[in-house]
Amino acid sequence: MNVMIAYQTEHILGALLELRDIERLEKKVSLLIRSRGWSHVIDVLQICKESEAIVPGWDTPLREGILREGMLELLLLESFVGLDVDFLEAFSDLEADDSDGLRKQVHKRAF
Repeated sequence: MNVMIAYQTEHILGALLELRDIERLEKKVSLLIRSRGWSHVIDVLQICKESEAIVPGWDTPLREGILREGMLELLLLESFVGLDVDFLEAFSDLEADDSDGLRKQVHKRAF
């Protein structure tokens, strides 16, 4: 029997984070920012962080530190490695039309 599983956005982002597929993660997040806004991305990432399983059928949650590493790369914050904040909380109120605009705001706040 062929069973189709509908993966929700949090499953896709969680799997991309866990697999460290930053290129695809960036494309998906960029599309989400343009279509639904950064606040939606924050909500989805929060679900990923709190979920008991990355995707249905996996008994594995998102490993600790993976979200932080993904956010460092996604937001181009590698030079801010010592930044000790919850990225989802620290940047949740920002809004931008695209990833580049968001990164500029994130970097300004990080400084």
